[in-house]
Amino acid sequence: MANNYFSFKQFTVYQENTAMKVCTDACLLGAIVAKALSNSPTEIENILDIGTGTGLLALMLAQETKASIDAVELSGAAAAQARQNVLQSPWANRIRVIEKDICDVTPSAPYDFIISNPPFFEQDLKSPNQAKNAAKHDTQLTLAPLLEHINRLLAPLGTAALLLPHHRTAYVESLLTQQQLFMYKKIEVQQTAAHPYFRSILFFGRENIPAQFSNMYIAETDKSYSDTFSALLEPYYLKL
Repeated sequence: MANNYFSFKQFTVYQENTAMKVCTDACLLGAIVAKALSNSPTEIENILDIGTGTGLLALMLAQETKASIDAVELSGAAAAQARQNVLQSPWANRIRVIEKDICDVTPSAPYDFIISNPPFFEQDLKSPNQAKNAAKHDTQLTLAPLLEHINRLLAPLGTAALLLPHHRTAYVESLLTQQQLFMYKKIEVQQTAAHPYFRSILFFGRENIPAQFSNMYIAETDKSYSDTFSALLEPYYLKL
């Protein structure tokens, strides 16, 4: 398999398995969440990244916060890759890669913030490539138990964020209600202004406050990045 690289300004994330390569929408999630946390009026002391993969999201949040970060990954190969990426970064002393099923994670204290880019395309057509299926589909953990674990691990005043296929948004909103969690921000994402929405980013927590809604698109029709996307990712990308 070919090797994949994602160049930060500070270092490079390396990914050996092309089935789990770094995606633009994952980078967008990291940038949006990092900006929100850096602007938070309350200090975020500890963060949980569920299904860290290469460690990308944990690294992006480490760049913009002072929090300690637990990056949980079930796959041994992916966890090893995440450790390699963390060790070459400037924030290795604040990121702990944990090779474990999220069901077995029992931290000493609940988390102020939880982030996940879940590989859950429930009931969608699967690829014949088994590695790709494992990376993109809900073969081991579905959205309902994921939210149960987020609820279990979240601090009383903690918040969380998920990246989702847009067509799963209403379903996840219903799951939040079941868990007595409340969405307070939803960002719907398009490839371009001419495309339908294909991703949603949901922020939620235990406090029932009026939700904020917004949308954005990644690229212009000429395939250049939009101004909004460029501003969000400028702290990370070497070149936009």
